[in-house]
Amino acid sequence: MTSEERRAKLDADEAELCRLAEWRLIARRLDALYAAQRAGDQTILTRQRITSLEALQMALMGHPEAMAA
Repeated sequence: MTSEERRAKLDADEAELCRLAEWRLIARRLDALYAAQRAGDQTILTRQRITSLEALQMALMGHPEAMAA
């Protein structure tokens, strides 16, 4: 394995770790917002935040067109 190949592998591994960390952060935020909704929070802001975070999750899954919605 050449140094360029090793570097490419390390970069890919780092990118995957960053995506995983981002996913976990989004999931925690969504869980809190869903809990707020179950507790009675029906505000427009909460719905907008949920929609935005769900779009981010879809983009992380490989569907960037979800960000346009």
